[in-house]
This record gives sequence, structure tokens and C-alpha cells, in this order.
Amino acid sequence: MAEIINLSPKNIEDALLLLEKGFIPVAGGSDLMVRRHALLNQGSSFPSDTRNRDFPEIFYTGHIKDFDVIEKDCSLFYAGASVVLSDLIEHSDTPPPLVEALKHIASPGIRNTATLAGNICNASPAADSLPVLYILDTEIECISLINKKNSNAGTTIRKVAIDDFITGPGSTDLKAGELLRGISMTYDSDLQTKFIKVGTRAANALSKLSIAAAWELVDGNIEDIRIAVGACGPKVIRSEEAEDLLTGINPSEDYEKINRAVEIYSSLLKPINDQRSTALYRFNTALRLIKDIIISTGDKDADTEKS
Repeated sequence: MAEIINLSPKNIEDALLLLEKGFIPVAGGSDLMVRRHALLNQGSSFPSDTRNRDFPEIFYTGHIKDFDVIEKDCSLFYAGASVVLSDLIEHSDTPPPLVEALKHIASPGIRNTATLAGNICNASPAADSLPVLYILDTEIECISLINKKNSNAGTTIRKVAIDDFITGPGSTDLKAGELLRGISMTYDSDLQTKFIKVGTRAANALSKLSIAAAWELVDGNIEDIRIAVGACGPKVIRSEEAEDLLTGINPSEDYEKINRAVEIYSSLLKPINDQRSTALYRFNTALRLIKDIIISTGDKDADTEKS
């Protein structure tokens, strides 16, 4: 008698056992048909049987207990892997800069099914959520079985900073036998924030580039600043060197340090030409926006998102 396999597990142990059997997890599945189309239309350099092979067997993670949790503890915000984007947008505890970025992703229908976890695991350099997750010092929580053959042995958690989790375009540090369980980030209401998406239209289009920034001003000086740039390299770009240089400056006066910080970003930006934009446009636009953001931190009337 054939084994009956539940492809919509209700608990994490059953889901992890499906992983061990070779099944692929799917949460929202908004990119599923795109992936299948790409698989079936790979170039002629691939073996002939590659074009005709079946799409990998999948299972649905949306019914797993605790994967749909949204929690806030002081400045720490946590979202489970199955929480859809529209629920994050509507939830009162979601950090405002993340809400702003998520509103720019696709259409309302897609946001009703797509998840933040899926956006992260796709690891596209142009993903609108990623620059905000970088400036909020996001950690990815991965879960796996202690004993891969025995779900009763329990599970173990591994936490990874988002910059370490995303290793390149479409590539992550998710290990064999691991599921992304949740995402945690830190948001202080004293921070002022800004999210900018440069695209052909506000939604339903991938970014030409995107920038997220957060800062705190004390007595006219920058106390804390974070800037992350998307779609200008194989990964989101954030510079600790530039941020350290800008910390403590008066953005209305210290133009020499601002220019030096822009030069640092100039050396880090590695945009490409593609169907959405040219590398030169991305490069010049990103540098102009970075400089404008730094200078605007000293403007009390700047257009920012603040809780």
C-alpha cells in the first residue's frame, strides 16, 4: 500500500520530515509558475531531459503552527514565515519603514499571498523589502531537526544576520534540512526613516534601485545612521565605514565628510545593465539619492516615516 503523505503539515516536525524526503517548501507560492516556466525554458546548453523533467514536488507551509505569528516586545518585532505581506502592512506593530516598502511590492492580490520569508529566500538584489530589513538589523531564524531520522528528538534553532543569510543573487545560507521559521528586527520609534523606490511605476514592477535609510538626530548632529541600497550589486549594499564616518556630524555643515561617505558608496556600488535600467543610471541615481538623504537628515521638515 502506497504511503500517504500530507503535503500541508500542521506542525514543524512533519514539515522538516518532508524536507528530508526531498520535498520543497512553499509559503505564498507567488513565484511558483515563474520558476516553473524558467525551469522548462532553460537554454539549449542544458541536457535534453532537463527541459522535460517534472517540477520538484512541493509542500505548503501556511498551516504550520506558529508560522503565522506576529509579535512585538519593546523594540523587537517578529514575524513568522507564513505571514503574508498584506497582514504585515495592516498590523499596527509592523515597523513603519517596512510597511512603506511592502506597499511597493507587486499588487494587492499578490500581497495577499506572498510572504516576507519568500521575498527573503528568493534573494533578489532588487527585492523591495531587503534594504529596509538591512537597516533594521534583521535576523533570520532557521529551524531543523536535531536528529534528521527522528522527529521526536526535537528541533534546534539557528539565527543568522540577514547580510550573512543572503549570500548572492538567488542564493542563501539556508542549510539542507532547515526551514526559515521567522524573521526578527529591531525598530526604535526615535528613528526617522525613509524608503525610496525608483521604478517604472509604483507597484507591479521590479525596482531599478531602492534605498532605505534610518537615522536619529541629537542636538543637530547625527547620532545614528543606516543606509542600504538595493539593485546596485549582487547583494544589498550597506557600509559600516560610511555610517561610522557620518555618525556625530552636523549634516548642515560637515560637507567634507558627507562627500567622503558618498565616495565610499561609489566604490561599493556595482550595478548592471538589464531590461529595467542601465548600470550608469543606477550608479548616478543611487549616489545622488544617498547624498540627498544624508543632507536631509538635518532638515526638520524632511519627508520621513516616523512612528
